[in-house]
Amino acid sequence: MDRANAGGMMKSSQTHPWYLRPSFFVGLMVACAAVATGMFGYFSWRVTGGSVAHVLLWLCLLPLLFNNAWMLWHGVYYCFLRDGVVFAEQPLARIPKTAIIFFVRKESTGLFERLEYSYRNNFLPNVHLWIVSGEAPERYIRYEQDVLSRLRAIFGDRRVHWMHSENPANKKREMMELWLEKYEGEYKYFFACDADTMVPKNTLLRLLRKAEHPDNQDIGCFQANTQVGSACTYFADNNRNAVAILMELYLKVRQVVFGEVLSFGHNYLGVCSVMKHLNIPSDVLSHDIWDTVYLRRRGYRTVFCQDIIAYEESPSNYVEERRRNIRWMKGDLETFFLLFERGIPLRTRFLVYLNLHAYISCIGLFVLFNVITFTDLGGYSLAGRALITQLLLGFGVIAIILAHRLVIARCWNDVKEIFKEIVVSTLVAGNNILYVMVDLVLVMTNRQGWNLWDAMLKNPRKGVSWRQAAGALWPGTVVGLCWIGWLLAHGEFSKLVWSSPIVLAFALSIPTTYFTSKEMPYRRAGSTLSVDRQHQQ
Repeated sequence: MDRANAGGMMKSSQTHPWYLRPSFFVGLMVACAAVATGMFGYFSWRVTGGSVAHVLLWLCLLPLLFNNAWMLWHGVYYCFLRDGVVFAEQPLARIPKTAIIFFVRKESTGLFERLEYSYRNNFLPNVHLWIVSGEAPERYIRYEQDVLSRLRAIFGDRRVHWMHSENPANKKREMMELWLEKYEGEYKYFFACDADTMVPKNTLLRLLRKAEHPDNQDIGCFQANTQVGSACTYFADNNRNAVAILMELYLKVRQVVFGEVLSFGHNYLGVCSVMKHLNIPSDVLSHDIWDTVYLRRRGYRTVFCQDIIAYEESPSNYVEERRRNIRWMKGDLETFFLLFERGIPLRTRFLVYLNLHAYISCIGLFVLFNVITFTDLGGYSLAGRALITQLLLGFGVIAIILAHRLVIARCWNDVKEIFKEIVVSTLVAGNNILYVMVDLVLVMTNRQGWNLWDAMLKNPRKGVSWRQAAGALWPGTVVGLCWIGWLLAHGEFSKLVWSSPIVLAFALSIPTTYFTSKEMPYRRAGSTLSVDRQHQQ
C-alpha cells in the first residue's frame, strides 16, 4: 500500500489508488457475499430442493455474509494500513477562541467531576467552558447551578458559562443551534461534549493545531478517538475492549479508504461558522449522522483523528444498554431519508446505510435461526466433495468472525483481550437479534409509556438485580429454551452444536446479565491494547 496515502497529508481532492477507492473496497465485499451466498444456497438446494424456506435462507444469508466479507476485508486492509491517517498539525502562535461545551439534560451523577477534569486538563488562553442544558425538573437545574458555582469558584466567572432552555422540544441539536446562533461570531471553534465526556490533557490543543493547518481546511468536524473512561463493572470492561477494537480496526481503515467517517455527535471539534445553519430538521434524534451528511453537502468532511483520545462512559449493564439502544434506534431509522439526499457522494450514502444494515442483519440472523431450526434446511449433502465444500464454507465463516480482529494484536495480552471480548459479547449481547425486532415494533408504534428520550444513567457502578434482569430479558430466555427443546426433541444435535453460541446467549441471558453487572475489584480506563497505549500517555 502507498504509505504516503496512509500518512495523513493527502488532500480530499487527490485521487486514491485503485485499491483504496471506496467503490473497489465495497465491491470486494459485495462480490464475496454474493459468491458465498450462492454456494451456500446451491448446496442447500441440492439437499432439500426449492421451497419458501429456501428463498428465506437466501434472503437472510446475503446481508449476513456481507458482514462476514466486511470483517474479512477490514482485517486484510488493516495489515497494510495499520499506520492509518494522522492529520497534520500547525504550531499556534495564539489560541483561537474556543468553547468546550457540555450538553446536558437531567444529569445528576458525576457532572462536576467530569467538567472539572476536562477543563483543568485543557485550561488554555481563549478557551471557555460552557454548560448548555435543556428542559428538566427543578432538582436537575439546581444541581447544574451548584456545579456551575463550584466550577466558577475554581476557574473564575469569566471562564465558565451556563445557557439553559425551558423548551421541551429543544434536544441536543436544537441547543447547539441556539448556542451557535448567539455566539458563533465570538468563538471560532467549539468542542462538543456529552455529560459523560472526559477530555484528557492536550486533547483540545492538538485538535486546534489540526484545525488550523492549511491542509485541513476542507474538514468541518474533527472526531476524536473515543474510549470508555470508567469501566467499573465486568460488562463495561467488555465494552471498553469492544470500543477500542472498533476504533483501531474499523474506524482506522474506514478513514483511509473512504476519506471520512460518520460523526459520533460528541467528542469532536467543530468549526462554528461551518456548523452553523446546517438546516437540519428540528425533530431528528441522530443529529450526528445528519451533521455529517449536511456538512458533506456543503463541501466539508468529518474525519477520525486516531491519535487524539477522549473518554466517555459505557452502560454499566446490558439492561441499561438496551434502554440506550432503543433511543439510538429511532434516530438511526430517521436517517433512511438521507440515502436520497442530494449533493453528497456515494461513499457518504454508503456510510449512512451501514448503520441501517446492522438492523437488517439482526433481523436476517433471527429469521435464519428459525428457518434452520424448524425446517429441513441446514443439513449437509451426502456427496463427498459437496460435504467438504460445505464444511469449508461454514468453518471459514466462523474463522473470519473469530480471527479477523487478531490483526490488531501486538502481544499475547492483546490476543487474550480480543478473544475475551468476542466470548462475552456473544453470550451477553447475542440475543440482540431478538430484541432489535422487539424494539423496532416499540419504536414504530411509539408505545405509550416507553420513554425514548431519557439520558443514559451515568453511574458506572450501577448493577441489576435478578428481578430486573428477569423482567427485562425473559422473552429471550423463553425463545432460547424453545429452540433447544425443539432441536433436542427432533434429534437435531448437529444443528444445536452449530447454533450453540446464539442459543446459549438466549437461554443464559438472565444470569449472564446479572453477573456481568457486578462491580470489579478495580477500575479500568481506556484501552489496554498495546496499539492504543501511545495515544493515552
